[in-house]
Amino acid sequence: MGRCLFKKSWRPVLAIIGIAVVLSVSAIPGSEIFAETVVSVETSGPGLYADLTTRLTAVIVDAATGDTLHARCNVVDCYNATHFPPPGTTFNYTSYGGYFYTEGVFDVDLPCGFSVVRIGHGLEYESIETGVNLGLNDTTIVFELVRIANMRDGGWISGDCHIHINHQDGQYGLIPANAFLMGKAEDLQIVNCLDNGYFFTGSADPCSDDDCIIYMTEEFRSDIYGHMALLGLSSEVLPYWSRWWPMTTDIADAVHQQEGTIVISAHPISSEDFDDWSDWPQNGIARALPVDIIEGRIDAFEVMSYSNCHAGRELELWYRLLNCGFRLPACGGTDACMNRILTGPLGGFRTYVHMPDSAFTAHAWSAGIAAGRTFVTNGPLITSFEIDGAFPGDTLNMSGSSKSYDGSLAVSCAYPLNRAEIVRNGEVIQTFEFGGDGLLLDTTFTVSVDESSWIAARVYGANDFWHPIGDSLFAHTNYVYICKFGMPVLVKEDAIFFASWIDDLRTIIETDGDFSDPLDSLVVIDRLETARQFYLDLAFPMSPSEREGGDVPQLPVLLQNVPNPFNASTFMQFTIPETAVAAGGKRIGVNLAVYDVSGRLIKTIFSGELPPGSYNYFWDGKCDEGRSAASGVYFSRLNTPGHAQTVKMILLR
Repeated sequence: MGRCLFKKSWRPVLAIIGIAVVLSVSAIPGSEIFAETVVSVETSGPGLYADLTTRLTAVIVDAATGDTLHARCNVVDCYNATHFPPPGTTFNYTSYGGYFYTEGVFDVDLPCGFSVVRIGHGLEYESIETGVNLGLNDTTIVFELVRIANMRDGGWISGDCHIHINHQDGQYGLIPANAFLMGKAEDLQIVNCLDNGYFFTGSADPCSDDDCIIYMTEEFRSDIYGHMALLGLSSEVLPYWSRWWPMTTDIADAVHQQEGTIVISAHPISSEDFDDWSDWPQNGIARALPVDIIEGRIDAFEVMSYSNCHAGRELELWYRLLNCGFRLPACGGTDACMNRILTGPLGGFRTYVHMPDSAFTAHAWSAGIAAGRTFVTNGPLITSFEIDGAFPGDTLNMSGSSKSYDGSLAVSCAYPLNRAEIVRNGEVIQTFEFGGDGLLLDTTFTVSVDESSWIAARVYGANDFWHPIGDSLFAHTNYVYICKFGMPVLVKEDAIFFASWIDDLRTIIETDGDFSDPLDSLVVIDRLETARQFYLDLAFPMSPSEREGGDVPQLPVLLQNVPNPFNASTFMQFTIPETAVAAGGKRIGVNLAVYDVSGRLIKTIFSGELPPGSYNYFWDGKCDEGRSAASGVYFSRLNTPGHAQTVKMILLR
């Protein structure tokens, strides 16, 4: 759609009541020339009476029903100055060119002449962007918004997982009823306010109705381990904040003791500066996410958040976690701070949950997120995504060596889109271009699968419009999971990535950790080491023959190589205790090798049998083929019967 203008068939009928002039305007798709949409009132041209002011009264209605609509609005005069209604009549904000919220009728005083009015109501209506030429008389204009989709009729419920109405340094003193007005203006059915005890009731706030639920709940913040949105709490979880202790692990466990709650990893990559946790946004990184997810403590992942890097979208980390076999649903929240005048609007990034057979409650909506029945968006509406009858959150079981699956994808949008992509295990396998006006796509596709896979759809478009938030239009479904022979998805490189990630977190703990109780630090280190070994075992699984040795009271130990980092050569050290040798035996099988970050064997250092003792093997930094290994991260791995251990090494040429 181009800029939203008058219907071409519209002819103004002026109803003069006193000095007021009443007009009607609505949006039309496909209009091209913004300047041609000026509403002329009287015969004045732009700027003829610009040294005088007049009052514009705007009435915002649904074009089909005539019902008044709450809305987000922007008004700019002929001097490019933003205007707001009188103080106390609307909530006004200065970001994104300046916007305000209205219950459907507002007054604004403007210079006579040309002004621009912009009005939007969520993602399921065309927004309006139109010019008006105002003369001396006060003027009333009825703005009609055209609905392009009714997602709720299809069982889709939209919400913002993460906003604030009582954040620090705010200029407004907001209450839940104010969030209700804003949620209605953004056409959100649920707004989760993470304000830590503020108006907390343990259920939907009394200001809620059947069309918009306001739920006052919590965000747990750790400077080291990350932030979590705690949705659906019936009682508060304390503390609200930590640095070194407790971990997000402990808070998630406390949350899950309450029925109907979910834990969301909030803005997981708020910065790329992993090692600096001193201040926001670096201290918002979800550093403990790879630890917490192992035992199912995290129910969803904020793929879209204003506080994420990369234009608010975080796909790489999410994809890597999915590639380690985790079932981690996508969700979206803004982290908008509506009590600050400099904030983006709530609902600019949002989550749609498909719940056609469930009564709409806050807990049912959260359960839909945890079940993966979601897509996230700032504009495009993915009305259907299906693979062989399976929808986002479903699993297909595959027993053959390979299989082809038929899928379908349907998308609609109030703004033109460029392309849709089908993604498997993080790689784009099919692309569809939007034809015509770019507002609709309804297509089928076939995917061939020969390994366990997750498959999802994502959509892109250029954002040249006022109403959508973000540098581009974007939407992403949750995945359909295809499980071959019951095995989870596994991309070895991503498992190694998280083992290295946990090493980096351990370095922060050991270097900067300031625990009031030293025992807490031991618990943290133990959790990190357990998680690290989990990912290394994913990347380097032991074969059945390696496990035949069974349990032994004491195991061989691979030590850190010396030196590390190294620039040419290094020594790899390990010990074999007496008890590691089976009764009556004198030696055990040992394999010591070097692997790169993709899990590829680089160099076999030793393979054979050894008696108990301490050993020190030299590696000259060369591959088995004799060439020098490139700079980078490598892993030494010691395999003995029933046991394996891996150590990270860094080669710097």
